[in-house]
Amino acid sequence: MLELIRKSLLAGLGAGVITKEKAEEAIRDLVAQGKLKAEDSKQLVDKLLGSGTKQWEEVQAGLADAVRKALDGADVARGSQVEALTRRIESLEQRMKFQEDADS
Repeated sequence: MLELIRKSLLAGLGAGVITKEKAEEAIRDLVAQGKLKAEDSKQLVDKLLGSGTKQWEEVQAGLADAVRKALDGADVARGSQVEALTRRIESLEQRMKFQEDADS
């Protein structure tokens, strides 16, 4: 029974954007209507929030993966690559300066 109520609430409230306040309000309404026992209410709120958090994390992971693939396909230099090139340029500049000083 709790699982059916949880699924109904997730569908009605939107699992990705559920807040603790919205979940508690919906649960209070169910308890007031006699559709849910008061002792089960805290457990259901925790389950709802856990489901929403998990789904949000899955969305974030999927988005990060999509961005990473898009950047890889766009031939964009990563920060570590730019830093490595900066170090190489600085090293070459120092060597050139040393060579110029030696030639003078």
